[in-house]
Amino acid sequence: VPLGEYEDGRFIWLQGTPDVVLVHEIVDWKTGKRDWTKFQSASSPQPSLYRKLVRWNHDIDPPKFRFVSYNRTKGVWSTDVTERTEEEMESAMKTVYEYGRQIAAGVFPPKPFKDTFGKKTRAWYCSSTWCDAWDVCEFKEVNEAKED
Repeated sequence: VPLGEYEDGRFIWLQGTPDVVLVHEIVDWKTGKRDWTKFQSASSPQPSLYRKLVRWNHDIDPPKFRFVSYNRTKGVWSTDVTERTEEEMESAMKTVYEYGRQIAAGVFPPKPFKDTFGKKTRAWYCSSTWCDAWDVCEFKEVNEAKED
């Protein structure tokens, strides 16, 4: 999905792959050590962004988004269904567009942060496997013990 255009004429694109696309809903599987919460479902931009992607690529508009999560610690499955308004979807798209502009300008705030002990850390997705900005990230050396 084209999000917008840089000053130099290049486009910013949104890309992604939903786990399952049905006519009436989009499904995303999650796994983790903890339960996927209703707050996470309500605040995640993923339903808004995937719904836009599905509209653009498949010309259908599933109104519901289902998170199906597996808690590896408890061995329990759970599900939560959410919906997004047009305003929420547009807000998510504008946010992603701004992130793209910030990355291109080299001013996007990196994920590494100092924890309460003053030690720098980075998120699990800070790796060449999961981060599209890895090649240009000046903070990728943080926690070099992590697999990259």
